[in-house]
Amino acid sequence: MKLISFMPEKNSPSEIKKFKNRLKELDIQGIETIVGDYCPMEIFQQLPVKGVHLIYFPTWLEFWQGKAEHCYGFSRREELVQCFREQFETAKKLKAEYMVFHVSHVKSQDIFTMEFLYSDEEVFSASLEVINEVFTGEGPMLLFENLPWPGLNFKNYASTKKFLDSVSYRNKGFVLDLSHLMCLNKEISNFDEGAEYILSEIWKLGELKEYIYGVHINGSVSKEYLSQDFSILLDKWMKAESLDKYYIEADHVKSIDTHSVFASDKLKEILELLPLKYKVFELKHRSLEELLEKVEEQNKHIFFE
Repeated sequence: MKLISFMPEKNSPSEIKKFKNRLKELDIQGIETIVGDYCPMEIFQQLPVKGVHLIYFPTWLEFWQGKAEHCYGFSRREELVQCFREQFETAKKLKAEYMVFHVSHVKSQDIFTMEFLYSDEEVFSASLEVINEVFTGEGPMLLFENLPWPGLNFKNYASTKKFLDSVSYRNKGFVLDLSHLMCLNKEISNFDEGAEYILSEIWKLGELKEYIYGVHINGSVSKEYLSQDFSILLDKWMKAESLDKYYIEADHVKSIDTHSVFASDKLKEILELLPLKYKVFELKHRSLEELLEKVEEQNKHIFFE
């Protein structure tokens, strides 16, 4: 199934209708989206939602461990759990086929230094406590997405296998975000090199690659940006007010993780290697029309059955 990653607005049902023919020509069968109060629930109910990307809280581990009093408006651990429970119920209400969950934790300053205080195993352990409390019974497939931060980044076979085996929810697997995986390698200077790197990392996963049921089709070549010294930017961030801090962080992450068209014909090799159920075009865009133009461009590099 081919999908687009799309955040709707109030006029999105009419937009989807407007571009119905183009969506059909591109064989796009639905959307993956984040469901939140930025858009009325009735809008989501009018859209072909196949995947629900659960809300992601980048910095949460200290709160969960009792080392921080607040986290994104939560003051108790139970409130964080309840938030995910509500998202789970929403996904079922929308009859989504799958959900996406980020197994990750990163402190804001660490995205500038690339030096992390927590190990993958610590993030896995805490995430399992949340996951096994929230996701019980039957429901959509639960897919865990990789990020270039501590947690699920596909760097370590043993800890990744232990994590997946410890998830009690039966309907589970991974979604591979190509751009996020490329961000781990500062030496990638073009998309062909990116494809070779991704293929080598997939083979290192052994039998775990058979659980990669989804892929976010995108890419990033960030060698030039990542070669910079970010100490000045970090100093600017530390001195900024909270809202300005957010914009500095966002611009920095977007410069690392560009979610560009994966401009390599070797992308086909990656897609053919995996038992994919969901091929999601997750490309940077400002409108549905621009997104579809980028999907057309991306399709020049791949040939789906």
